[in-house]
Amino acid sequence: MNEKSFHLTSRRIINGWHRMQPFFFCFGLYLICSVIIFQKSFSQKAGATDIHRLYHEVDTVFESPHKGWMIWQLFPHDRPRFQSTVANWRFDWNDLQPEPTSYNWKMLDSAIDAWKIKGMKFSFRVITTNPHARGYYSSPKWLFDAGCRGFEYAGSGDAVQGGDKVKRIEPDYSDAIFLSAHGKFIAELGRRYDGNPDIAFVDIGSYGLWGEWHTTHPVDLTARKKIVDMYVNAFTKTPLVMMTADSAALMYAVSRGTGIRRDGVGSVWDVQSWSHSVMFPDSPVNEVWRKAPVVFEWYANYDYLRKCDHCSFDAGFQFMLDNHVTYINDNLGNMPDSVFSRLRMLGERSGYRFVLKEISNSSAVGSGGTLDVQMIWENIGVAPIYKNYPIELYLVDSLQNVVFTKRLDRDLRTWLPGAHSLDVTMNVPRTLKTGKYAIGIAMVDASSRKPAIRFPMNAAETNGIYHVSEVIVH
Repeated sequence: MNEKSFHLTSRRIINGWHRMQPFFFCFGLYLICSVIIFQKSFSQKAGATDIHRLYHEVDTVFESPHKGWMIWQLFPHDRPRFQSTVANWRFDWNDLQPEPTSYNWKMLDSAIDAWKIKGMKFSFRVITTNPHARGYYSSPKWLFDAGCRGFEYAGSGDAVQGGDKVKRIEPDYSDAIFLSAHGKFIAELGRRYDGNPDIAFVDIGSYGLWGEWHTTHPVDLTARKKIVDMYVNAFTKTPLVMMTADSAALMYAVSRGTGIRRDGVGSVWDVQSWSHSVMFPDSPVNEVWRKAPVVFEWYANYDYLRKCDHCSFDAGFQFMLDNHVTYINDNLGNMPDSVFSRLRMLGERSGYRFVLKEISNSSAVGSGGTLDVQMIWENIGVAPIYKNYPIELYLVDSLQNVVFTKRLDRDLRTWLPGAHSLDVTMNVPRTLKTGKYAIGIAMVDASSRKPAIRFPMNAAETNGIYHVSEVIVH
């Protein structure tokens, strides 16, 4: 290229640059604006989840309502060695209704009140035939005086009578006099105690030895169903549980919404007659735990379970977990520390056990704005909770004052074992002062609105409210 051509080309480039300057200016401005808009949009999107916290289970032992260990005591005397929540006892019908029109509730009321002071609930069974009764009658004498048929029997050597055989009487459960009189008694029992918040559950007793639904004087299923109906009609609020010795009556009770009680866990032959066996093949009994509690008692104390040929403590332990136990009766006697530790874990895993695993929320929100919170919970127990405890979210200021509360519309009774997501939108009041707030959470008693369920998780807690995240209100 000669010098003239070079200068000509240079002038054309310079002139072209001057003509293109407005374009490059606009394009540059466009890029700058795009970056600003993108950054703002990204910031808004990130703000929706720019706080993300993870939590895990901790090995905390504490009493949780409606689950765990129970003890067999009428009144508090021995301190429970496990974190027990329920005491259980059996009452002879004769003691509660000594006369046809006279009721004696004093002992039952006193037991409920005594355990309430200890922070525990009470459960009970009414029995009509007690092979350990100190006298002839467990059902009232006036019942037989009125003409009710009965069967006399004697035990095989009774510890409470010094080893002597003692004659006693069992009512004919199909007798119209028995069904009428006992039906009126159970109805009165329900009127007095159904829905009592200090009663954990009531056994459907009344039939068979100790109310366990086995007897040498059985009656037809029609009469047995009538006994089940007495309880189901009288107790519509308090949970009911039914012994498993009578499979036909049990399946009827389960169809009416009751739970299950099984005594004798740890015996191989006893376990073999349970769910998925010839006794309950493909039965609705196997699914009871989804809606109603399962109560287990050991076959014998630990030393006996360890020595007897047809028993297995380990098999019984696993059986309880596999069959979604809610309450476990502590009748195991002495045991080594290693076994105690395992049993403590069994109590923790029984029933429900809720842990918040993850929470995400924006770091800031304007007064009058909306705060979105995403949570993942896990029920690491073996069963759901059978009473609904609403979840409440809180904003807590630096002085630990709750300044805003939102109750969530979620029924925890649907939380079976496993993970559960929970998304919440909180409408922050316009009157809320600017500043940093903790996000708190609790499961509360529906009537008192006080925190009622504790969480075994690594989060700070004040007065039952767990501080799980934070947000700035501006």
